[in-house]
Amino acid sequence: MNHSSSATKATNISQQKSRVLIWLLIGALGLLCLTLGVFSYRALTTFENRLLPQFQDKAELVARSISKDVERAVAAGIPIDKMVGVEAYLGKILTENSDISAISIAPPANDYSGAFAYEAGERGLDAPRISHEIRHKGETFANVTIALNPDYISSQHEEVTYEVLTTLLITMLVTYEMLGFLIYGRLLNPLQSVVNILRDGAKGRFSHSIHANATAELTRVQNILNNVLYLLAVRARLFFDDASELRAAQIEPEKVSRIDQAVRSIQNRFSFSDPFKFREKETNNIRALRLPLFIFMFAEELSRAFLPVYVQKLGLPSSLQHMPDFAAGLPIMAFMAVLAAVSLLSSPLAERLGARKTFIIGLVPAVSGYIASYLFADFYLFVASRMLSALGYGLIFVACQSYIASRSQPSSRATNMAIFVGAILVAGICGPAIGGILADRIGYAATFLVSAGLALLSGLLLRSTLNTDTEHLGQPEDTPQSDAQNTQERSRVGMRKIPDFALLGNLRFASLTVLCAIPSKIMLTGVIFLLVPLHLSGLNAGDSAIGRVVMMYGIAVVVLMPQASQLADRRHMHAFFVIVGGILAGLGGISLSIWDGIWATVGVVALIGMGQALSISPQLALVQNIIVKSTTTSSPAEGLSLFRFLERIGNVLGPLIAGSLATVYSVETAVITIGMIGLLGAISFWVIAGPGVLMETLNETGDN
Repeated sequence: MNHSSSATKATNISQQKSRVLIWLLIGALGLLCLTLGVFSYRALTTFENRLLPQFQDKAELVARSISKDVERAVAAGIPIDKMVGVEAYLGKILTENSDISAISIAPPANDYSGAFAYEAGERGLDAPRISHEIRHKGETFANVTIALNPDYISSQHEEVTYEVLTTLLITMLVTYEMLGFLIYGRLLNPLQSVVNILRDGAKGRFSHSIHANATAELTRVQNILNNVLYLLAVRARLFFDDASELRAAQIEPEKVSRIDQAVRSIQNRFSFSDPFKFREKETNNIRALRLPLFIFMFAEELSRAFLPVYVQKLGLPSSLQHMPDFAAGLPIMAFMAVLAAVSLLSSPLAERLGARKTFIIGLVPAVSGYIASYLFADFYLFVASRMLSALGYGLIFVACQSYIASRSQPSSRATNMAIFVGAILVAGICGPAIGGILADRIGYAATFLVSAGLALLSGLLLRSTLNTDTEHLGQPEDTPQSDAQNTQERSRVGMRKIPDFALLGNLRFASLTVLCAIPSKIMLTGVIFLLVPLHLSGLNAGDSAIGRVVMMYGIAVVVLMPQASQLADRRHMHAFFVIVGGILAGLGGISLSIWDGIWATVGVVALIGMGQALSISPQLALVQNIIVKSTTTSSPAEGLSLFRFLERIGNVLGPLIAGSLATVYSVETAVITIGMIGLLGAISFWVIAGPGVLMETLNETGDN
C-alpha cells in the first residue's frame, strides 16, 4: 500500500513538472512569437520601402559610368553616331547586372532627327526607368536610359521574405532548445535533486550532499540543505564516538549490551556519511544534454546544403575535372564511411572513459576538421578534413548516446532517446537553412569557421552539463548519424557489437534490408545530400534557397515520424507503413521526370521526407518481428545489429551511386533512377512478403 502511494506521489510530481514546463514554454514561445512576428513584419516593410530606391541608386551609378565613357569618346573626336561596338558594350553591362533589363542611348526628347540610337535588352511597359544626360561642351547631345528589371526586384523581395520567415522559424526552434535547457538544467532538474535529498532524508539516509547548477534561489536552498547534512553527519560522528568511549568505560556486560543495542538501532534506522567525505547525489540531467548536442549537430548541418556545390568550385584534380558531379559526392561518401567505422568501433572507448571525456576528445578532431575545411582549397586535403570531422562527430555521437543509455531505466529509455533524436532532427531543420544564408553572406569557407565556433560552444556547455561521477557506462547503442531518427526505436534493445551475418539466410530479413533499408539510405545521402543541391545550383538557385529546400526533409520527418510510429504500433501495420513509405519516397524521385524547377525539387524533397518518415521506425519493428517468428537462434538485438550495419553501407553507397549516375547521364536522371530503385524495392518486398502483409504484421503472418 505504501509502495503504491509512493508511486502515485511520484507520478503526480512528474505530471506537475510536465505541466509547469509546458506552460512556461507556451508562455515564453507565445511572447517570443508575437515579438518576432512584429519584428519580421517591420523588417519586411522596411526592406520593401528601401529596395526600389537602392536599385535606382545603383542604376544611376551605371548610367553615370556609361555617360562618362561616351563623353570621353566624343571628346576624342569620335562622333556618337559613328561609334562601333556600343551594343556589345551595353550587353556586357546587362550580363553583369541582373537587376537591369534594358539600356538605351538616344538623342534628347526634343531632338527629332533620330540620327542614332543604341539599345540592348528589352524594356517592359511597367519597368522603372532612370535617365542621365550625356553632355559635351555644355550641351546635352544624348540621354542614357536604364530600365530596371521588375522580375529581379520581385525575386529579391521574395527571397528576403523567405529568409525572414525561415529565420523566424529557426529562431523559434533555437529558443525552444534554450528554454528547455534553462528550465530543465537550471530549475526542474536541480529542484528534483532537492526533492531526492529530502526523500532520502525522510527514509533516514543522510549520506549524500547536493550540488547542481541551479538558479540563485535554488542554490541557496541547496547550501542550506548541505549545511544541515553536514551538521547531522558531525553530530552522528560525535554520537558514535561518544558511544564507543562510553562502551569502553563499562564493566557490566548488561550495560555494554544496551549500548550496542542502541547503536545498532540508530545504524539500522539511519545512514550517515563521513562529514569530510560526502558524495554528491547523482542527478539525472539527460534533458540538459540536449542543448549542447543540438548545437554540435547544428554546426555539422550548416554545410549540408552547399557542400556539393562548394566541392565543385574547389580546384579539382585533373583526374576528376571531367566528372565534377562524382567528385562532389566523394567528401560525403568519405564522411559516411569514417562515421560508420567510428560508430561501430568507438563504443568500448565511451564505456571506458565515460561520455564526458569522450565528448571532449571528439571535439578535437571535429573542430580541427572544420578549421581545415576553412583553410584548405585543395580537393584531397578538403576530403581529409571532412574525414577528420567525421571522426569527431562519431565519437561525440556515441558518447551522448552512451550517456543516455547508461542513465535510463528500461521504462524511460525510449523517452530519453527521443530527447536525443529530437535534438538531431531540429538541428537538421535549422542547419541547412542557416548554412545557406551564411554561405550567401560570408562565403562557403567562412561558414566552416562558424561550425568550429559552435562546436567549441557545445563543448563549453557540456562541461557544466554532464556529470563527472559516472565513468562506467551501460551498453551503448551506436546509431549512424544519417538516420538519427531511428535511435528512439533502436534503443529498446541492446546491441551486439559483431553482426550475425547468418541472418541473411532469412528471406524476409534479407529482402527488408536489401530492398527497403539500403535504398532508403541511398536516397538520403545520394539524393538529399548530393543531387538536390547540385540540381538546384544548376537552376541558378542561391545557397539560401538550397538550404530552405533541403530543410523540407527535416520538417517532414519531424512532423510525420512520431505520428506514423505510434499509428503503426497501435494498428500493428508496420509492413504497411514500410511499403507505403518506400513507394511514396520512390515516387518523389520519379516525379522529377514530370515537373522541373525549384518547386518541383521542393516536392521531391518533401515526398522523400514523408516516405522515410513513414517507413524508418516500422522497419525496426519488422526486424524484431521477423527474428522472433523465425527459427533462427539469433536474438532481435543481433538482427538489429546486422540491419544497422547494412544500413551504413547504404549511407556510403548513396553518394557513390548518385555521383556516378549524374556523371554518366545527368543529375535529373540520377534522381529519377534512384527514385525508381526505391519504388521497385518497396514493391518487390511487398511481393516477397506476400500481398496480405499490408493488412497484418509479419509477426502474425509467420515467416517462411
